[in-house]
Amino acid sequence: PVTGRSSWRQVPSKDLDVIKEKPAEAAVVKHCERRGQALVFHLNLLKAEKVVKNAYEMPFPHFIIADEFGSWRSRRSTLQLFIVDSHGAFHPIGPAHSSHDYIAEKGNGAYSHWRHHITNGTHGKSMLRFSTPKNVPIKKVQGMAAVVYPMVPPMGWIEFTQGKHVNHEELFREMFLQTFPTVGVSRPHLIEEASETKSGVRYLWRVGGAHEFELPLQEGELYEKRLPYQIAEWYSQFSKQGGILYPPPETYVYYQNKVGLANLFNERKVKIPATWVFSSFA
Repeated sequence: PVTGRSSWRQVPSKDLDVIKEKPAEAAVVKHCERRGQALVFHLNLLKAEKVVKNAYEMPFPHFIIADEFGSWRSRRSTLQLFIVDSHGAFHPIGPAHSSHDYIAEKGNGAYSHWRHHITNGTHGKSMLRFSTPKNVPIKKVQGMAAVVYPMVPPMGWIEFTQGKHVNHEELFREMFLQTFPTVGVSRPHLIEEASETKSGVRYLWRVGGAHEFELPLQEGELYEKRLPYQIAEWYSQFSKQGGILYPPPETYVYYQNKVGLANLFNERKVKIPATWVFSSFA
């Protein structure tokens, strides 16, 4: 799992354990490693069930793009399946993208990495249906690995370290960091200064009020009024170095800025209830 820099404030271990709880589908994967640009999933064949004739099936992590039968997405999986021998050598099997009937009737290494249609929403699952070489019983297979190529750009995280210590701050950060492996990012670029920015990397970041984000103020400046502009200015430094930030820093001039939002809505002719802005109580 991805973890933050050791110098950053850390999440209490009991909270971190909750975040890192593995979903049920993770049980089908013994472990995952990165080789070059590929992710290698070593499969737990004890979780494979025989479904019909020569066909076995097991769940597969849903964040890896899979085929969807009956649509233009029917051959979009990049998954390659290998038998792993007792010496750790990989031997390819196939063909990939095989029909379920072909896998059941012919088998001999044919497989399909497929998922329920996207219209099934969050209830849809990704599955790996496969057969063994020469249709030998699965108990005789030493090991099996699936190799995929995630279609995700370089990603990273920006941590703000100068603010007030707020208990939930690190918890939110770790929840974000745990999402990186689910999209195939095993080594996100973790930074805290604009000078560390890598051009072209997509950076996630977050801030909060209650002095979680806090920079020095000029005499006479009010924290609540200056805050949204300080956020936008601080994170725009990373954008100027070529980082691609989400959310875009410039949008934060409206963070807790009700006057600014009212002006924006009026400018864009968005219908809102009448808003009264008092510049003074004189």
